[in-house]
Amino acid sequence: MTRVRLRRHRIVNRRHAVVAVLALTASLLVGGLAASNAGSAPGGPPVEARVNALLAKMTLDEKLEQMQLLADFQATPAEAQKGIGGVFSLTDPVKINQLQHVAV
Repeated sequence: MTRVRLRRHRIVNRRHAVVAVLALTASLLVGGLAASNAGSAPGGPPVEARVNALLAKMTLDEKLEQMQLLADFQATPAEAQKGIGGVFSLTDPVKINQLQHVAV
């Protein structure tokens, strides 16, 4: 390549680098603003206060049920009625729907 072409190539690469840095900076700023606004609902208390209020209303049994994670073969309607926090590796939408309806 000639010197002129090399110089143009470097300028183009610099422009691409500047555009990439500006795009990354803008996305980080937007993401940071979204994360800082996610701490509270509009016109409501901050998330931490709402979580603490909900936890204060729950009994110890309800808190333990939320932490319980069963395998898909362990999840039965009887278990769902007693309370399950979640079911690991259950992918059948019909069974998921059935367990959700029993739980509620």
